[in-house]
Amino acid sequence: MNARRFIWAVLFVALAAMLTMLYLQHRMQKGQPAPSQTPPATSTATDPAETQPVASQPVAQPVATRQEPASKPSTEPTTRPAETKGEPPNAEEQAAAKPATRPLEAQAQSRPAQGEGASPPEWVTRFEPHQRILGSADPRSGYKLQVELTSRGAAVEAIRLAEHFQTVADKRRYQRDPDTYEQAVKDEAGKDRPKLKGHYVLVRPVGTDQEKTYPLATERVYFPDEKYEHGTVGMWVDLSGSQWKADDEREKKDQRNIIHSVTFVSSIFRKDKDGKNVPFVDLEKTYTLAKDSYSLVVSLDVINRTGKNIRFAVRQFGPTGMQREDIRQDRRALAYGRYKKGELKVLKPAVGETAKMKLGLDEAERIGTTDETDKVLWMGLTNKFFACLAYPPKDPKEEAPNPRPGVEFSRAAIEDADGSRTYLPVMKMGVDKLDGGKSETLTLAVFAGPKQRGVFDGSKLYTALHYKDTLDFGSCCPMCTLPWLSLAMMWLLEVFSRAAFGNYGLAIIVLVILVRLAMHPLTKKSQVSMSRMQKLQPLIQKIREKYKDDKARLNQETMKLYKERGFSPMLGCLPMFLQFPIWIALWTGINAAVELRHAGLLPFWITDLAAPDALLSFKDTVIALPFIGSMIGPIVGFNLLPVLLCVAMALQQKLTPTTSANPDQAKQQKLMMYFMTGFFLLIFYNAPSGLTLYIMASTFAGVAEQYVIRKHIREKEAAEAAAETAVAMPGKHFRGQKPKKPKGPFQFMG
Repeated sequence: MNARRFIWAVLFVALAAMLTMLYLQHRMQKGQPAPSQTPPATSTATDPAETQPVASQPVAQPVATRQEPASKPSTEPTTRPAETKGEPPNAEEQAAAKPATRPLEAQAQSRPAQGEGASPPEWVTRFEPHQRILGSADPRSGYKLQVELTSRGAAVEAIRLAEHFQTVADKRRYQRDPDTYEQAVKDEAGKDRPKLKGHYVLVRPVGTDQEKTYPLATERVYFPDEKYEHGTVGMWVDLSGSQWKADDEREKKDQRNIIHSVTFVSSIFRKDKDGKNVPFVDLEKTYTLAKDSYSLVVSLDVINRTGKNIRFAVRQFGPTGMQREDIRQDRRALAYGRYKKGELKVLKPAVGETAKMKLGLDEAERIGTTDETDKVLWMGLTNKFFACLAYPPKDPKEEAPNPRPGVEFSRAAIEDADGSRTYLPVMKMGVDKLDGGKSETLTLAVFAGPKQRGVFDGSKLYTALHYKDTLDFGSCCPMCTLPWLSLAMMWLLEVFSRAAFGNYGLAIIVLVILVRLAMHPLTKKSQVSMSRMQKLQPLIQKIREKYKDDKARLNQETMKLYKERGFSPMLGCLPMFLQFPIWIALWTGINAAVELRHAGLLPFWITDLAAPDALLSFKDTVIALPFIGSMIGPIVGFNLLPVLLCVAMALQQKLTPTTSANPDQAKQQKLMMYFMTGFFLLIFYNAPSGLTLYIMASTFAGVAEQYVIRKHIREKEAAEAAAETAVAMPGKHFRGQKPKKPKGPFQFMG
């Protein structure tokens, strides 16, 4: 007993040391996030009653260089002219006008030109903040999305998915009474612990209330050819904090209420030679959403109000602010489609790479353009089950990939209110020539929805852009992961769920049983081979002792023994090798299936196959394990499924025949099996219950299968023993066992 305790203690100490080294190595590789050295994208919003001039920035580089210097806070007091209906403010009106609009938050970033005075005055029309709703969150409306728009930067406040909810309680409450669900969510909103949290929020603003970055905001417009008295070339106008106007006259729905669009407008004014403000550029940004579609079309019309040709470039934010969707680790990732050797590939930077990046837009890293040989077509964010991807088409009506020329993609790291970091995709697009009085339309086709095989296969454009490759099939053994096989398992799971009346828990169990039945012949051969191997161990041990100093003779005699007894070592390994890819495919398929999110097995237990089963919740108590807490996540409840999985593994280990004749080696094998059982308990404790259910069901099915196979082996051995006994009775004998023939005429008698 003391020896056993000592061995267990040594194993646990070794495990702790190993995990400590892995943790320290991970921390050393990850490093501490560097403090931000750049100013925020937008400064603190000031009182709407104040007035200021619009931020404009002279720069030395033309637009082709794509380089914009970091701005410095300006401490000079500034004022802003009042707005008039349809007319820009002039210098005389500026001093006497009563402030009527909200100032530009990004004004704090403007700075004087190098060695000169303040920047020349440029103005953007300002309006009161307001919001608009596009589409609907009610699945009965026919819309897949509800897009909440804000006038600040003409950006997105939130995208809510109509058919997906924040919690299981929300889904059940809606199914029970959809008419009163929205009111119930509003009633719960004011409580400290609301039971209902509404529809799933796909994207949202990132940062604090003072420094927010909004998804799909038009951040700035850059004019490279604008010249000033002091000789500098280039001007940018910051729009990220400005308030646009929702053009209610342009908010349209067609007669059948199938398409809904909302338009925001803004104007930029310049001073002419006489010092008067004249129209320079008008901006019209339109969001369009159709029913039964996860595609949101964002178009920005840039209208040249001057009598000359101009060049411009727009810096446009992509989607940001996605949720984690995994208690164990942050699965939010940047994804983009790039051509490599003529084939479109979906690439994802490593999870957690934002920790190595510097914060801020000025530290954005260039990914590529749509003009390169290995060009980039699209960029966006994904988490475990959902994606929001932005693609800039030349013509939004085309179903074949045809991106707009000259679009540059970059990625920036920004910090959220909870201290975590996330990606911000950034796109720059523009034109080299826009005639006076003409307009140019810049378009983004944004997919915002679940990473579901049927959704991607239902669109020719999604298929051509390889959106399906954003499905996360990552596993503990990436080399054995076959995406096509995982997709096949997901398809089978969907088919079985229909036969199980939509119960994906039963579908997982049925799928495991069918796979076990299909693989039974190979499993049976493997078990029979292991049983023969167990019987050969005494003879193999004797050969090892006899030829322990001659390895060549040892291998020769061992293979000779295998041949005489009809045993093939490869026969025992081959079935397991063939089953391994199927197990991995089932693992990865279940782990990536958004269909399992908020799908349950029983009404009172395993209600969400994409989350731990949580038989008991600890409420406010959170247990963070040292060393391995970052790997398995916090413990917030008691999960029964991992415990049942360990019970199944222990039973399977008891039924598995040992292949070692040495008692010490057999004991070590048992200790290692017990150790692996405890290790699996930790690894799967916070795993999605769908995964744990699959492995548990497969293990219990394996236990039953082993019992049947071992019974068959015992019956076969009994039959062979009976046959040998029958041969030993009077009659014919084996050649080596025949008695000597008696001599004389009566040799056949008796």
